Amino acid sequence: MSAIRAGGPGGQHQNKTSSAIRARWGAYAVVVRDQRSQHQNRRLALERLQALADADAAEAHAAREGQAHWLHHQLQRGDPARVFEGPGFHER
Repeated sequence: MSAIRAGGPGGQHQNKTSSAIRARWGAYAVVVRDQRSQHQNRRLALERLQALADADAAEAHAAREGQAHWLHHQLQRGDPARVFEGPGFHER
């Protein structure tokens, strides 16, 4: 995490203080400049990084589930070796 100047409209205070936060974690990166407080922006950055990681994990889980579902339908079933029918389940 690093504090950066937010820039943009907002007057002298925003141009002189480093209240925005740039946060990186692995492949994820966010820049938060929503609040005037650096501490609040840091908290928001952590929440957004967590949301990105959770979304990526959910997408990977859905892809694995879809692959398992597809593989299930690719299964070839042969002729049954034994067939039982009737109330006493006698072999046919």
